[in-house]
Amino acid sequence: MVALIDTNVILNYITDREDRFRDSSKAVMDLCSQGKVDGYIAFHSLSIIWYSLRIPDEGKRMWLKDICKLLTVAGASHAQVLEAIENVQFKDLRIACRMNVREW
Repeated sequence: MVALIDTNVILNYITDREDRFRDSSKAVMDLCSQGKVDGYIAFHSLSIIWYSLRIPDEGKRMWLKDICKLLTVAGASHAQVLEAIENVQFKDLRIACRMNVREW
């Protein structure tokens, strides 16, 4: 099965938000990590996640890399996106993505 994973599902998973969707979000991400679902994340979701997380940039980079291990980025080269996440030269992920993802 192939699924495009919504940004809120990922944010629920990362932040372990206390809401009614927490368990469902964890279940979806578990299915992706087990290989039962081929999960995809929209390219634009990365910057939404970046700005939604209220943690230091190093922690944001760690989470985005971990998410990119579980999910394939749709709409850009996976390698280019990982380069943008790793690019500590930029504090703004949108700018880093624009510099690394030419077709954006």
